[in-house]
Amino acid sequence: MEFAIRQWLPPGTQGFAQLADTPGRWRPLWLRWLSWRSEDAHFASFLDDLESWLVQEPPRDWQKRLDNHLGHFRNRYFLFLCWADGCSANPRSDAELPDISWLGDIPRHDLLRWRRQQVLDQLALKSTLDWHQQAGLGQALTYRGVNLAPAYDYYLLPDLLKEHYRAFKETAHD
Repeated sequence: MEFAIRQWLPPGTQGFAQLADTPGRWRPLWLRWLSWRSEDAHFASFLDDLESWLVQEPPRDWQKRLDNHLGHFRNRYFLFLCWADGCSANPRSDAELPDISWLGDIPRHDLLRWRRQQVLDQLALKSTLDWHQQAGLGQALTYRGVNLAPAYDYYLLPDLLKEHYRAFKETAHD
């Protein structure tokens, strides 16, 4: 099987450090993740293998080695970021998500669960930021020339996730 992760990253990617210059929200997150390379031997080993597999033919046992790396939470979540965002400023649409059927059960399950949570977070955030844009609400939520609606956004988000999106009904194993 071809090294599928190569297709998840921008064309020509040879190492993760070069992706720090990708515009958008990715840069601060990327730099934070790369800083853990020096603090976490498992993460460093994972990145070393991925980078070597990006520029040269991976070993025959790359899937087994990847499975071993993915036994560590930080490595799994980093893989999720590469899969779901592709190192861009915005997450991929569902149609753009690469196939992960070849991943082991636990990592695949985690990536899919995190994706559901990511989509839910995006929907809830959009709802929270847009609710007061409805006709008539802007004036009703203005006091002495100050729009008070944005002050409610932070407090609305947990209730929206809990009551409307039922985000906390999911078990840890779903």
